[in-house]
Amino acid sequence: MASPMPSSAPAASSAAATAGRVRRAWSILRHYGQLAWWLDKTRHPDRGARAIVSADLMLQDGLTLEQIEAMYDGGTYRPVPLDDGERRALRQMEGHSLPHPEQPDWVRLNVQEWIAPHLQEAYGEAWGREIAALETPPPVDLRVNRLKATVEEARAALHREGIETEPMRYARDGLRLKRRLSIVMGQAFQDGLVEIQDEGSSSWRRWSMPSPACRSRTIAPAPAARRWPSRRA
Repeated sequence: MASPMPSSAPAASSAAATAGRVRRAWSILRHYGQLAWWLDKTRHPDRGARAIVSADLMLQDGLTLEQIEAMYDGGTYRPVPLDDGERRALRQMEGHSLPHPEQPDWVRLNVQEWIAPHLQEAYGEAWGREIAALETPPPVDLRVNRLKATVEEARAALHREGIETEPMRYARDGLRLKRRLSIVMGQAFQDGLVEIQDEGSSSWRRWSMPSPACRSRTIAPAPAARRWPSRRA
């Protein structure tokens, strides 16, 4: 009797857990100034990753002190219990969110204090809005390899994988994911129909207007740093 095929559930669960850790890491980086401010305000005894993560769980996720203590119980693969200093600081954070009326603008916008005057000079009254936009996760943009597929064919291939996209405004060979997710294990990516590349980088051919005989090199971080034959934009 043939043995049943192994379930893909553990792999999916592992991928979801990894994605969750990545999202939290980026969120902490984007809000580090406010998190550090709360550690100072509550006189938290630590400034390391443990303190930052516990503050993030409380201020961003809305966990209570009781819930955090249940997580920090010293069990297998779990952090050691909170000490009195940590417990006192977290109790002061309980019920609050990241923003606080006492935070100066540079803390609220999660930038270094020394650079705030330069940003104000560069952007004027709009500096807060411009810097706040940096905290927004960017969309996932794709460039279609026109040597292997049209934009419509690539979009249809992604749709078959459950990945919904929309055409980009400026990059004619570009697609933008409607929600952030990983595509690198999908067939469309593995077959080379699409690459991950932002709209600005994907628009260069339209602006430079290379001839059909030209070859060019895109200078960009991997995986986009790859030689692609140019086609007329």
